[in-house]
Amino acid sequence: MEAVGITSSPTRHTVTEPAARPVPRLAGWALTALLAFWGVGAIGGGAYLASAPDGSNIGFELDLLEGTPFPDFLLPGLILLTLGVAAVALAAVLGRAVHRRTAPSWMRPILILTAVGIDAWILGEIAFLWSTVAAMPEADRNFFYVFWAVYVALSVLIGLLTWRVTRRDSGD
Repeated sequence: MEAVGITSSPTRHTVTEPAARPVPRLAGWALTALLAFWGVGAIGGGAYLASAPDGSNIGFELDLLEGTPFPDFLLPGLILLTLGVAAVALAAVLGRAVHRRTAPSWMRPILILTAVGIDAWILGEIAFLWSTVAAMPEADRNFFYVFWAVYVALSVLIGLLTWRVTRRDSGD
């Protein structure tokens, strides 16, 4: 349990911060690399979707979104772009923490929230687009299935590494 408290003396009051936590080196670097990879891809994909909400930048038709709550690709693009920026920023902070071998106490909930956001993104994409993709020609359908398989595996790996890095007893 992390100790947070206020100590006082007759002349001075001091607020103590939670102690920094050790970061496991291998898992920390692996998570840093995967977050950076996912984040850069999400920034690119999100920017492409948001800059041409009709899907023309990446060759998508608006009918791909049939059955989803989105009329065009603007909001999905902005959500993906935001997740990408968060993942890259967190990768930078995590990389520094791994290098220093300690992480600030606030990093744990942020890492967990980011991992959940990444998992929610890919699972939501699959749930919203499954029936539309299933009706596509085989080559297009297979592209989506392979893409989803890779990104589900990546999101599971990010989740597992986040669990490893944020465990209360982490360290090598």
